[in-house]
Amino acid sequence: MSSSMRCIIVEDEYHSAILIRELIEVSPIKVEILDVCRSRNSAIESISRHRPDLVFLDIELPDENEGFMILEKLNHLEFDVIITTGYRKEEYINQALDFNAIMEGSAVRMLFKPIDGTRLHEVLEYLHRERNTSQHKSFRKLGLSSLIQNQKAEGQDKTIVADVDGEDHLVFGKRTPELISLKEICCCEAMGNYVRFYRNSLNRQIQKKSSIGRFKIGDLEKALKAHGFYRPHTSYLVNHNYIERIKLSSGKMPTKGTGGEIVLDCDHGHVLPIARSKRNFFEEIKMNPRR
Repeated sequence: MSSSMRCIIVEDEYHSAILIRELIEVSPIKVEILDVCRSRNSAIESISRHRPDLVFLDIELPDENEGFMILEKLNHLEFDVIITTGYRKEEYINQALDFNAIMEGSAVRMLFKPIDGTRLHEVLEYLHRERNTSQHKSFRKLGLSSLIQNQKAEGQDKTIVADVDGEDHLVFGKRTPELISLKEICCCEAMGNYVRFYRNSLNRQIQKKSSIGRFKIGDLEKALKAHGFYRPHTSYLVNHNYIERIKLSSGKMPTKGTGGEIVLDCDHGHVLPIARSKRNFFEEIKMNPRR
């Protein structure tokens, strides 16, 4: 059995706080209660100090919407949240969904008062199970939530390369976090404000052959250049490990419209164009291939 979950209860109603505590005590999932807070300020201080795994959050304490203000004030959102409320307002549900989208590696669930014990135990079991998945633990270990949550305002995925179990990964995604090993990425293609990553299996199971992130390919180029990615054309990045053959246009001067092409050795069988301005660079790469 893995270690217990550590929680903080944020609830200004005495009887509701007692009920949540009693339901936790009889839960099949071991949950340690670190603190019970009755105000916004005490909750912010306690969550920042204890860094819990889970927060039970009453929305109205005592002012309307004050619970969500706690999440907005915190610098680290690396915990799961169970929102408790007696109000079935569409506004609250939409705000819960918004926070669920930006809290990378964490989950936001909502329970309506009076809280049903069976339903609470089901949610605790789900959260406990999710916290022990490899991807969730990777995000927790890296502490990336506070970095990625700013993407909501910026509109672009942050270009984050992080070491996970000794292997470099690209980390991105506001709604559904993704970790992609750089070794799996054979090439990237710009698609307007997005970039598609084409992935190679490397003789291991991967769920998706391609993924899409909201990146500017120029920013991605800067982040991946040190990891052996080249930009042969405005629309593409290529991982040098997958270059099978470089075909350059004939003659000292490149022919109009193209400097050649790159043939990749990967699942997708891509052939990428080389821009005229990049012909000399790839001629040097062809003469002195990177090992």
